[in-house]
Amino acid sequence: MADVHFDTPFSARFDERQARMRRNEMKNEFSALIRQAAAADLLLIAGDLFDSSYVREETLAFVRRKFDEIPQTEIFITAGNHDPLSSGVYASLENVHVHVFPKELAYFDLPELETRVHGISFQEPHMETLGFTSLDLHPDWCNLLVLHGDITGGESMYRPIRMQELAALGADYIALGHIHKYSGVQRAGGSFYAYPGVWKGRGFDECGDSGVLAGMVSKGLAELSFQPTAGKRFFHLEVSCQPEQSVQELAEQIAEQALSMGGETDFYRVRLVGKRGANLWNRELWVQEIEDLLLQVQKHFAYLEIEDDTAVEIPESLIAANPLVRTFAECFEEPPEGEEELYTMAREIGLEALIEKV
Repeated sequence: MADVHFDTPFSARFDERQARMRRNEMKNEFSALIRQAAAADLLLIAGDLFDSSYVREETLAFVRRKFDEIPQTEIFITAGNHDPLSSGVYASLENVHVHVFPKELAYFDLPELETRVHGISFQEPHMETLGFTSLDLHPDWCNLLVLHGDITGGESMYRPIRMQELAALGADYIALGHIHKYSGVQRAGGSFYAYPGVWKGRGFDECGDSGVLAGMVSKGLAELSFQPTAGKRFFHLEVSCQPEQSVQELAEQIAEQALSMGGETDFYRVRLVGKRGANLWNRELWVQEIEDLLLQVQKHFAYLEIEDDTAVEIPESLIAANPLVRTFAECFEEPPEGEEELYTMAREIGLEALIEKV
């Protein structure tokens, strides 16, 4: 697993109560994950378990308690760019079965499992080099690497690693963190590797399923599957409006589209596009009416945002009837080449504002 980001601010526009509920939900789901990890030999955490700028002492104490519940599972953690060693968040977590990698490449041997686990931590939030060129591989055992970094062909401030460097390391499996989207289990040279993605979505830039990788790794083999975490997910949907639609019909369409993607308790951001009817001048009142109707149509959305990018369908007869409006509209009749879309948008916004006032 990787990129839990405990106590980070949410990018969704949660109020205080909603944010508190989401944080508690994440802790409950982490507890469930720890119970599952009790059956595993190893738990690998590839960075950004915390967001050190915001982490609470109560959260650190919670994670310590959870780790103490599974003393039979060896836990290996690399500090990431959001929780570097310099932040001090890991100082109280290490014990006999919880291992935090230092700022230099290091490894831990597990003779009973014939496994060597390599890793390196961020010392500071920015690490512009990989920090090592090779691994001290055990020739007969399974070699794992836990790494928070950025696979890239160029420069990066977050421990860049090129694909050819990854392939040359020779580890049997490389557990990666930093990229918040599941990569699938890939192969570079003789090494399997994967980003599991963000553990739980925190906003509408982290939509859909999130989770962890679980399975078996041995010398030359990685049999891992993506396991979605339970709980609420974020979804972004676009709804096309028609001017002849009633607000009731639109609210029903939004609910139907949302529930075709997720469940009643998920989080949704709805972007409205297209045209709304000529009688719906006031954008704020129109959106409020949709939100009120959605509560009637579907009462169990955990959270819903509406972004209104529609334009009013303005009859040409209404434009022609007012000299000021007609003169304004005529200014946009011959847009310069390449600026047609911009002129259309400006015309619609201006006409909507003018007609609402006259």
